[in-house]
Amino acid sequence: MEQDLPALPLGKQWYDYPSQHFMHSYLRGRAGLNIGLDNKLDGLNNYLYGVHPGRYYLIGADSGVGKTTFVDFAFVLSTVRAAEQAGKKLYLFYYSFEISKQAKIAKWISQAVYLKYKVRLPSEYIMGRITGNPVTDEHDIMIQDAYTLVEYVMDKITFIEDPIHPTYIYHSLVDNHYGNIGNILREEPTAKQKQENRQGRIIKYTPKAGEENSQTIILVDHIALTAPEKGMNTKDVIDRLSSYFVQLRNMFSATIVVVQQFNSDLQTFNRLTHLRKQGAGIILPQKLDFGDSKYTYRDADVVIGLVKPSAFSLEEFFGVDITLFKSYYVCAVLMKNRYGMDNKMVSYFMDPITGLFEYIRDARSADNPWLEQTYLPKIQELDACQELFFPKHQ
Repeated sequence: MEQDLPALPLGKQWYDYPSQHFMHSYLRGRAGLNIGLDNKLDGLNNYLYGVHPGRYYLIGADSGVGKTTFVDFAFVLSTVRAAEQAGKKLYLFYYSFEISKQAKIAKWISQAVYLKYKVRLPSEYIMGRITGNPVTDEHDIMIQDAYTLVEYVMDKITFIEDPIHPTYIYHSLVDNHYGNIGNILREEPTAKQKQENRQGRIIKYTPKAGEENSQTIILVDHIALTAPEKGMNTKDVIDRLSSYFVQLRNMFSATIVVVQQFNSDLQTFNRLTHLRKQGAGIILPQKLDFGDSKYTYRDADVVIGLVKPSAFSLEEFFGVDITLFKSYYVCAVLMKNRYGMDNKMVSYFMDPITGLFEYIRDARSADNPWLEQTYLPKIQELDACQELFFPKHQ
């Protein structure tokens, strides 16, 4: 019976339908165009299947857990490589309100050096900030070689460092980006809109020729540092920007990535207080951790909370030996997933020097010699590297 079905409904192609039409998305899928960009997050991709257009991703964690490192690895460096391999046009707007462009370049050079030469060089060493430990001639060759690769990545990114307010972010993206790569149809402005010199509501967006399969990623790190608008507090700012992001997702199929730091000082204290009685489950990320604003949690399609058990001095975490992995173990909790299963815990080995994440298979297997055989040498290498470049003062 299946072979009697028409290949395409009514003989139309996906581009014959408006971008908001169901058949537009459906037929793109039939043509293999809805495959997400590979984010290299094995484990989580059992449920997320990569980075997709028209999705809002929210990443949350306490300070120092590695949320920016996680986001750069999964939603920047990996997606740029994946788009290049797939021959897909990618636009990436990075609102980096916490970490400067120069600092990111140094971190990304560290990763590029390791991937090519298998040598770990901390970003502080690369930038010549460690007293008595200048960059060697041998490492200089590696760094300059890696910089050419990072420079290619940076060319794909529009980098915004100075905090700006939500309305400016929204209108600059609509007018200066989507207005350039597509055609925007608006309603006739109302009398009030004309009086306020505002445009009418957007009712349709059509990509221009050659942009039909392009993908735009809009990343904010972190959202609480967005500049306020007149009379707004932090919650108001986050709420308004999240509302704009929903519009960009729905109308333009933008990929939204928001980093939100947990507002959980009191909760962390309470967790430490009750940890012995209630067990490791008490440190798992909760919706309440998004304390500055819960609108982001409500608006997002996918919410990932990161937790580092070593920060709570745990020796064991749901069967994972933290005495082995120490601070290099990070648990990613899939807290919300509108398009699949959620409430999933995925284990990662985080290299804080290169910014690489590796999925730990069977991390909770008891008495598994494979884990120690596989990861102990990596842990020892990282410990030795940390001691080499950042020796402890006696």
